[in-house]
Amino acid sequence: MASPQRRRIEPHAPQDTSGRWGCITAGAVLGIAIGAIFAFYALPPILRSVYGETKVGFGQSYSGDAREISILAVERNGQEVAIRLQALTNKTWRLEASDFSLQLSNGGDWIEAQPPVPGDSASSLDFELGVRRELVVSFHIPAGRTGDPESLHLSTPRVRFALAE
Repeated sequence: MASPQRRRIEPHAPQDTSGRWGCITAGAVLGIAIGAIFAFYALPPILRSVYGETKVGFGQSYSGDAREISILAVERNGQEVAIRLQALTNKTWRLEASDFSLQLSNGGDWIEAQPPVPGDSASSLDFELGVRRELVVSFHIPAGRTGDPESLHLSTPRVRFALAE
């Protein structure tokens, strides 16, 4: 029996790849740019819908997480908005002004609360356990923004209070 003849394969010379990195670089740059845009603009609304806020209707109170919070009044004077709350906590609660945000009726970015006024106990964010107290949270609406206060957002716990019917 005759053995089949084998063909010898000649090794190919390596190809020059010096100009082929453009597509990979362009893909990496586009991936990073699209990922950053997604992270900053698309991800926050998605997370808000998944880990949503507890919605509290107008005139109602929030009870949960060893806290009771209710809106007493909303006062507007020009570009200044003051919201009076009544709160009781039975566990440690470290609040910052950045925990409060105001949403206006015409949309747009939420407005962050003004820091507490030093020496003013009504705007102080310190709470004693088991003591019900009133708290005034102030907001300054930037020039050019219109609309009425619609919702007060609290980040710890995640609660949204309706400020109008």
